[in-house]
Amino acid sequence: MRENLKLCYAITEELFEKSKINDDYSDEQYNELEMLLNKREAILTSLNPPFTEGEKLLGIKIVELNNNIEHQMNSIKSQIAEKIKNLNKKEQYVGNYTAYDGSTYGYFYDKKK
Repeated sequence: MRENLKLCYAITEELFEKSKINDDYSDEQYNELEMLLNKREAILTSLNPPFTEGEKLLGIKIVELNNNIEHQMNSIKSQIAEKIKNLNKKEQYVGNYTAYDGSTYGYFYDKKK
């Protein structure tokens, strides 16, 4: 069995584990997922037929894991979109009000733009 195929399977398993849904991903985790995807892509482009029966079975496992990874990545994408949407709403809401610059002591006054 080809070493590249074994390595591809190992990276796919790692991707599957690291892409499990987590509410609070950090930038480092996103970068790590991207790095693993790039590594796997480079390996996949180097694989050429013909494949043995064992390699075909391993390929089927990789495809099954990839389907799960794809579903998890779509969930992560939805979470990121939701965070961006909430952040934009928050910025828009906060931006509607400015602090009053008056010289009244002990009195805070918000004024809507």
